[in-house]
Amino acid sequence: MAEAGRTDSLEALRRENERLEFALAGSQLALWDADLAAMKVHLSSHWKRMLGEPAEVSMLTFPDLAALVPAPDLEQIRRSYLRAVKGEAPEYRVVHRVRRADGTWMWIESHGKVFARSPEGRALRMVGTNMDATERELAKQELAAQERELRTVSDNMPALLALYDLEMRYLYVNRRFCTFYGVEAESILGKTLEEVFGAAAREEVAPHFKRALGGERAEYERIIHRDGKRRRLEVLLLPAQDESGKVFGCYALATDITHREAAERALRESEERFRGLVELSSDWYWEQDEHFRFTRVEGVPSGRFVGNPLLLLGKTRWDLGHSNVTPEQWAEHKALLERHEPFKDFLAIIQDERGEVMSARLISGHPVFDANGCFTGYRGIGHEVTERVRAERALVQARAKAEAANRARGEYLAVMSHEIRTPINGVIGLGQLLLDTSLNAQQRGYVQTIVRSAQGLSQLLSDVVDYAKIEAGKIDLAPAELDLAAVVDETVALFAATAADKGLELIVHYAADCPRYVVGDAGRVQQVLSNLVSNAIKFTERGEVCVRVESGFEYWGSARLRIEVQDTGIGIEPDAVQGLFQPYSQAGLPPAAR
Repeated sequence: MAEAGRTDSLEALRRENERLEFALAGSQLALWDADLAAMKVHLSSHWKRMLGEPAEVSMLTFPDLAALVPAPDLEQIRRSYLRAVKGEAPEYRVVHRVRRADGTWMWIESHGKVFARSPEGRALRMVGTNMDATERELAKQELAAQERELRTVSDNMPALLALYDLEMRYLYVNRRFCTFYGVEAESILGKTLEEVFGAAAREEVAPHFKRALGGERAEYERIIHRDGKRRRLEVLLLPAQDESGKVFGCYALATDITHREAAERALRESEERFRGLVELSSDWYWEQDEHFRFTRVEGVPSGRFVGNPLLLLGKTRWDLGHSNVTPEQWAEHKALLERHEPFKDFLAIIQDERGEVMSARLISGHPVFDANGCFTGYRGIGHEVTERVRAERALVQARAKAEAANRARGEYLAVMSHEIRTPINGVIGLGQLLLDTSLNAQQRGYVQTIVRSAQGLSQLLSDVVDYAKIEAGKIDLAPAELDLAAVVDETVALFAATAADKGLELIVHYAADCPRYVVGDAGRVQQVLSNLVSNAIKFTERGEVCVRVESGFEYWGSARLRIEVQDTGIGIEPDAVQGLFQPYSQAGLPPAAR
């Protein structure tokens, strides 16, 4: 008899699963029902379809399912399962990989709850769903890889890199910065420059930061003392802007140029012909004849040119093929040389076949004349800026990647909003089916709460999609004839239970002179009204929330209607009203209560 009863129970269970699978047919969810005592799982036909096999209902043992999962993922499945069956967690939820029929791996999000326990509390039955989460997980992996790549670029820059906000608060520092100052990034992030280095340091750099935070490029040098040594830094400040071009901070790129001081001091002590170049600064020295061919090159390390620096002798500057100089710029530079005029900070860059910067120099020179006033050539210096050019290019590339990541975020947001809506619709459908069954008052209240919450979450997802559309400039209205009074009543009714729970009176006043049937976008009206009513209830502890619809005027078939929500809550301070239509903020509450 016991066996017959068990058979009848299993048959009833299968019929129930068929009904649930029918309800979830359009949701792309695979339903599963686990007999924990027998260690068997009944899986809907969509499970086979997800694995790339013919769709059919299947019954698998726990070991059969474990064979489809890679070993590294089994432990997290086991932990989540044990917590659910022991009652330590309200549900079983885990994202893991599964091997498809063709041998490839897919990601699934598995979610379930214990539906039956023995009198002793032992879990007997668990029911849940599996959802294909492959696209979402791959997108997360790609985003994480991009973030690691950006971090690798900045951490391996030879320069010190920091990002400050408008209050000169540290938002980011690279590894070179931490090494130079002997600090840990975690110890200074979120602190101001004054808090880290003192008021004197802040006063010294404040004018330069003011320029950068005002949208200008700023360069300056600083003398600091570290470990008993005097160090000289060359600092470049660049404004940091968001997508709209608004400055939200600045980047600081600092290069230790202490070694250059020694070179300048040695230059001042050198022979007379070098004394005229002191004011131009120097890293290396060069001379050219009247045909602009190099006749002398000194102080150039071999690593800055391909091959021996002496190979420059006898060549002109344009023979070197600087990649950054256009034919028009060469023509202008040659014309200047033909006029025997001095020049300063002519940028010359040499790249390899991959486009990597091998050498970058700011070249300055002045014409040389003999005792009779005849032109004999040029003499000048080359200021090495290879590291700075590389850093600037790396910064541009990092910014481009960050912008690409931000665009990907918007696309990802729209896709995920669509994907998340699928299981939510399944919850709503399942809840509505449960409402059609025999339930006691308490159970019906629970199910109604579930349905309302899922509907609210669905509306929230619509808001998220609209946010993405607004960012893309693609928000549209869908005007159609609608019963405005019904739209208002239906919207307010969604919050009746919430208001009742707080002891609030929820009132709708639709003026008699207001037209009932109008042309408009019912979804947008409901969306805006829902947000206003939800906020009113949220910030009202006692009293009432009243929704009023009034008519301003009506003229030749057109009417201006005013929908307002009034509550007896905390209100908004007058000085906070200006921020209502700014990026997200809350007024009227201390930060801890928002």
